[in-house]
Amino acid sequence: MNRISLPLGLLFALLCSIVFGQKSDALKWVLGTWKMNTGNGLIVENWKILNDSTLYGKSVFVRNGTDTVPQESLELAYRKGIWSYISTVQGQNNNQHVAFKVVFQRGSEFICENPAHDFPQRIAYQRISATQMLASIEGLRKGRFSKQNFNYSQEEIPGGANVAIQQAIKNLPLSPKPAHKVLVLGSMHFDQSSNASDWKAKKEIDMLSPQKQQEMETLVQTLEKFKPTKICIEWPPNQDSLFNKRYNDYREGKWALKVGEYYQIGFRLAKVMGHSKVYCIDNKPKQPESLLEIEDWDKYVANAGGGAELERYERLNEQFNQYIDSLKYQLSLKDYLLFINSDAVKKEYKRLWFTGLVHVGNQRTYAGADLTGNWYQRNTRIFSNVKKLCSESEERILIIYGNSHAFILEEAFRSAQEFEVVPLSSLLK
Repeated sequence: MNRISLPLGLLFALLCSIVFGQKSDALKWVLGTWKMNTGNGLIVENWKILNDSTLYGKSVFVRNGTDTVPQESLELAYRKGIWSYISTVQGQNNNQHVAFKVVFQRGSEFICENPAHDFPQRIAYQRISATQMLASIEGLRKGRFSKQNFNYSQEEIPGGANVAIQQAIKNLPLSPKPAHKVLVLGSMHFDQSSNASDWKAKKEIDMLSPQKQQEMETLVQTLEKFKPTKICIEWPPNQDSLFNKRYNDYREGKWALKVGEYYQIGFRLAKVMGHSKVYCIDNKPKQPESLLEIEDWDKYVANAGGGAELERYERLNEQFNQYIDSLKYQLSLKDYLLFINSDAVKKEYKRLWFTGLVHVGNQRTYAGADLTGNWYQRNTRIFSNVKKLCSESEERILIIYGNSHAFILEEAFRSAQEFEVVPLSSLLK
């Protein structure tokens, strides 16, 4: 007897050291979304980190690709050196949880048991490859042994990354829930006399005509759904008092709206929302030294290089803007703004900035690249001005700007932890 009990005692101690001596990350290989097709539908089991000592799982059954039926809530909890597998099954055990004690764990495998449970009494998981996991439940059911296997699979992560990397990405720090929402409304300049861009429309639209004024009302009703708390316009902060005097005079019926989009959209919507003021947020940095030193642009391009690229840019820029401009005579104001604020149009604006002009210069002077950087500098300063307007409570900020600003401003806000970008198209849903 002694010769038998000693090895069993050692074995028990070994198992205890394996099971109960694990660190809290010992079972993180189950993390991720696992699926099994049953023929009648899809079993989906998803595991994620709840805290440093608990993994949380959820099992659902998906019928017809869309009908999702909750099945089971799961936990792998590490308490006082012991792992427990805790299951709560919909409609069973009075919806109370049942705990299974992990009795074996090694590598990517564990077994847990609860002899007092009706069925199952044993649950096992084993990850058998980067994308395959086998789970099983077994035990006595009505006096007969029964076992059911679950052959789970997981989509392979692009680039060969494993589930640990995927989970590490999901758990990246410094990604709190955004505190503020922002909608960047890219617009053509209603008043072409204030348009400082390198391309101007050949023909203006009368924004004060009865038809356009009616379309303006429709647009404002759409923007009203965003419920902005602050409305920002394309003028520098040193003009804030001037524009807010005009705004307050407009609210009191002492000043008629002029043609600019900051008046027609900004003032009109601010009044509807009951705002006490509008916010001027623009900034135009000084031109970089590399540009100020150039006396003859054509001569510089000829000597520094990039002439062919510049010609290509000018040709594409003209072609693109002519097409964009032509549609404003065909579409309603709301539809036109939806068009120029689409991802496809914003993508082309960004491409133009990195086509041709940026390449003007050589390895000693970078006039084109510096000009592009100057544009980014302007927009990051605009972004900074908006951030300074935010209070601790949630802000919903509407920014009305020339449409070539939209792509870069949205990139800035998407890159910031505090902001969620709301697309104009979402207001139509």
